[in-house]
Amino acid sequence: MITQFECQIGAIYQAELEQDPATGELKAKNLKFISQKDYHGGYVHCAGSKTPWNSFLGSEEYEPNAKDLNTTDGSISKYYDLVAPYFGGDLTKANPYYYGWITEVKILNANGDSEYAKHYSMGRFSHELAYVMPDQKTVYLSDDGTNCTFFMYIADNAGDLSAGTLYAAQWNQTSSEGAGSADLKWIKLGHATDSEIKNIVDSKPLFSDF
Repeated sequence: MITQFECQIGAIYQAELEQDPATGELKAKNLKFISQKDYHGGYVHCAGSKTPWNSFLGSEEYEPNAKDLNTTDGSISKYYDLVAPYFGGDLTKANPYYYGWITEVKILNANGDSEYAKHYSMGRFSHELAYVMPDQKTVYLSDDGTNCTFFMYIADNAGDLSAGTLYAAQWNQTSSEGAGSADLKWIKLGHATDSEIKNIVDSKPLFSDF
């Protein structure tokens, strides 16, 4: 079982579950903290889903607006301010681009050893949920807001979300009946690998750098 906290900085835990065969009662044991330090901590973890290969996909929503902070000091929002304790109170050590990504936890063996990563190639926005289709390559990504965007990610290789192509849905409405209906057109946003984007993120870019 994976438990994640919808706050700043958001923690993630894993626990082994034991089920009573007679009553069905579940008990948690072997609780473990999942470190996110190699990815600058977690951020407002929202909905999660299980992949076809039995890993856990999490999400980071309400990412700080990097345009509001175009200097190397100062804070930008109530969400960003709350990460300060993680950096010893020094927000100059933080960066808005650290947050707003899809996360994955893989349980590697029966001992409960795990592996954690942020999938930068899947795009940065206010992620609500990522859901992997049975082909193990196509992932639909929902944005947590009103009048936001619906995305699709196609991984280069099945069962591996570290590289792929991101698309945004264009809604071409054909009817206003009921909830409405439309033809969807997918707009290619680009191809990337996690490592390519991580190198940029780790350099603490400013909005003006782009």
